[in-house]
Amino acid sequence: MTIRNLWALGALTTTFGTLTLGLGGSTAQAAPGPDLPILGSPNAITAGVFIPSSGAAKSAGGNTQLDVEFHYGLPIPNPTPLRVVLGVGVETGSKSGSHSTVVPITAGAQIGLGAGVYAGAGVGYYFLNQHQNGNTLDQLGTSTRVGGYGELGYSLPGGLVTVSAKYQAVQRADGFVISAGLHF
Repeated sequence: MTIRNLWALGALTTTFGTLTLGLGGSTAQAAPGPDLPILGSPNAITAGVFIPSSGAAKSAGGNTQLDVEFHYGLPIPNPTPLRVVLGVGVETGSKSGSHSTVVPITAGAQIGLGAGVYAGAGVGYYFLNQHQNGNTLDQLGTSTRVGGYGELGYSLPGGLVTVSAKYQAVQRADGFVISAGLHF
């Protein structure tokens, strides 16, 4: 049995039991339950700038770097305004023959604060590739780090466009990400 079928069965049983008890045994038509996709759906695609505060990321990639991210929303059957989001992105920059590339793969949660404003936090793996003038930066080269982020965003009226600011705490790739994009 799928989660959708279990949800429908539970909603139908609860509705029938409530109606039977509340109406003295008479039957009534129950409203259809919510449509819950099992796999979720694309949530947003954004582009912006990564402003590293880490010396390693700055010296290899510059003070501002390109950021592109894709977010995928997972369905959670609960009555809260919480949204679970998976993300994958790339933050990349180069300076004087050096380069820094960070690929974050994250899982987080966002909660609506009202009037289009939301806050979020998450954790993930950050894949780093940092080289300075063709040499490995402080013997780092390519590595994987565990990190986290906190964000604050705003969905413009109509919900199609979103802007956000987040801070990611990752060894050798700390910094702010300011982005805007399409919210699905």
